[in-house]
Amino acid sequence: MPSSRTEWRHKFRERDPEAYYDWKINDNLKYKYGITIEQRQHMFEEQKGLCACCGTEISTDRKAKQSQACVDHCHDTGDVRGLLCHSCNKGIGGLGDNLEGVMNAVKYLEDCK
Repeated sequence: MPSSRTEWRHKFRERDPEAYYDWKINDNLKYKYGITIEQRQHMFEEQKGLCACCGTEISTDRKAKQSQACVDHCHDTGDVRGLLCHSCNKGIGGLGDNLEGVMNAVKYLEDCK
């Protein structure tokens, strides 16, 4: 038997899909990173719509064609560092989300020249 919260969400989604998805994004941002959709938008504007790492154009609009803004955060402290494109977010995470992993990659690339 579905909970009343689940039923409420289903009815909300059926009644107003756009508002529901905005609510869901905000709810996820609060749960995962402790920020609101407004705080993410402020970060986006401070970064001038660009990835904080590579400078690629990113977007907070879920329907946009360019790369969606990923919230980058420290896995140890939970502190939000900025907004990244998907490639940079995946790359940093794949390198261990730390400076040592990034420096090892830099050394590797330099050694391969």
